[in-house]
Amino acid sequence: MPDHKRPHEEAEAEKSTPSSPPVTKRIYRKPFLDDDTESEEAEPVVRGTCMCGETTVALKSFPESDPSFCHCNSCRKWSGAPFLLYVSTPTSSIEIAGPVNEKKTYSGAWDTYRGRCGSCGTPLYARLGNPSESMYLVMTLFADEHGKFPDGFRKPASHNWYSSRVMDVKDGLKKLKEYDEEIEE
Repeated sequence: MPDHKRPHEEAEAEKSTPSSPPVTKRIYRKPFLDDDTESEEAEPVVRGTCMCGETTVALKSFPESDPSFCHCNSCRKWSGAPFLLYVSTPTSSIEIAGPVNEKKTYSGAWDTYRGRCGSCGTPLYARLGNPSESMYLVMTLFADEHGKFPDGFRKPASHNWYSSRVMDVKDGLKKLKEYDEEIEE
């Protein structure tokens, strides 16, 4: 039986190859520039990748904020895990290159946009608002094959939205009801 496709499906099929499904390619930030000049690219201090390696995240400097574990329902559903380790980073120091699929995942006081690798689906970041001054990068992007993070990243400081947790964590870190009020253990 012949394969009948609509014209737009044929155009999509021509654009893709069996090894790479059609995805939106975009760079979130232009390559960051050295503070002293507008013509030279600064070398990143650290790079991270998704599972397949097609999407890279490069940082101009290590984040100055402490990483946190998030236990909110949105992060759990998005990551498929009981909590997610992230670090807030200014967008001006981030370069993301490769296929990225971004979706608005929450509307409300903070519109939330979440990005995944467009090829393998690895969670990359969340950002609040549009435009965003900072992004919450998933820390595991930067871990080596043994789960170690490069020197320069701070150690995690807290568990946010711990009131929404699906499991208890005994690690001595602060437990915050949402993102500000500490819970007594």
